[in-house]
Amino acid sequence: MVASLASPSNNKGDAYLDSYTGIENLTGSNYADTLTGNGSVNSLAGGGGADNLYGNGGNDTLTGGAGADYLNGGSGTDMAVLAGKSTDYSWVKNADGSWTITDLRSGSPDGKDTLVSIELLQFNDGQKTLGTSSTSTVAAAAEPHLDLMPSPSHIEQHAGWPAVHETWLASLDKDFLLV
Repeated sequence: MVASLASPSNNKGDAYLDSYTGIENLTGSNYADTLTGNGSVNSLAGGGGADNLYGNGGNDTLTGGAGADYLNGGSGTDMAVLAGKSTDYSWVKNADGSWTITDLRSGSPDGKDTLVSIELLQFNDGQKTLGTSSTSTVAAAAEPHLDLMPSPSHIEQHAGWPAVHETWLASLDKDFLLV
């Protein structure tokens, strides 16, 4: 199905010939859908399948659901909603500025999604901001949280925790990567 709040004349499938007045939210099907918001604050939910969600203007909320989804928030401060805890995912900034977020849970219920113009990640245990870091891999929930201070050649650890021998590499854009 293709459904657009901005241009309903482009609708296809089950949304063909639909028109909208005062509608701000769209929910897709269990198949591959393309949902497009308008200049208002929209909530777009893809459902199952490999969905393409486009928020356009406004501070939008995009939920891909199952499948390998493409979420593009457009202008505004936009949020991707994920079903698990933040520790259930890893996310990496791609060379083109997009982000790839991967569900690490058994069966990968949220799949592996591509995010463009998304500033916030909403998990069932809180919210994270997508910054300028090139990687953000979250440790498994059973592991202790380490508050580490990066520098180009070392990290400092809190007293009482096992020694950590890792190296921080500075990338060209001044981000750090733990290797």
